[in-house]
Amino acid sequence: MRRQLRPFYTAEQRAHLYARAYDHTRWPDHVERVAETARILDEFAAKVGASTVADLSCGDGAIVGRSAHPWRERHLGDYVTTGPIEETLPGLEPVDVFVCSETIEHVENPDWLLAQIRSKARHLLLTTPQGEEDDANPEHYWGWNADDIRAMLERAGWTDNTVDLFTPPSIAYYTFQMWRCS
Repeated sequence: MRRQLRPFYTAEQRAHLYARAYDHTRWPDHVERVAETARILDEFAAKVGASTVADLSCGDGAIVGRSAHPWRERHLGDYVTTGPIEETLPGLEPVDVFVCSETIEHVENPDWLLAQIRSKARHLLLTTPQGEEDDANPEHYWGWNADDIRAMLERAGWTDNTVDLFTPPSIAYYTFQMWRCS
């Protein structure tokens, strides 16, 4: 069911769309998703023995910021302060865990991005909406289901992939796929 939801924006349109820094606390469901993602990150990092983490599409850095895991090193960045992830990712040194939360639906080539992340990280924590079918969110280019994401991850070289679905209790607008990949 993978589908492109809208035409790609020009660079100028994208800059206008993302001109304001992201603040997850503006929406109750985002607060719940961030909390759940941070909980999963801590569990996953402990399981794989991670000491370094990166989130180059961190928005406001809340997921890694909420993490209680004893990270030795954190790399954060976002569109407003450091630029598009497609441009910042190539300069990243390898890390144990890469957090890519609510990002791949925003980029023109999510397959390329997942492959690039694979070349930089031993593990991936990925979240993305489940089953988005319309263009109601002006920031999203793509909609897909868990089978589509599993295929994309496997093509990118991620072989041990586990997913949970999470629907925020406050507003059941999106159900989120939450992937742990190695």
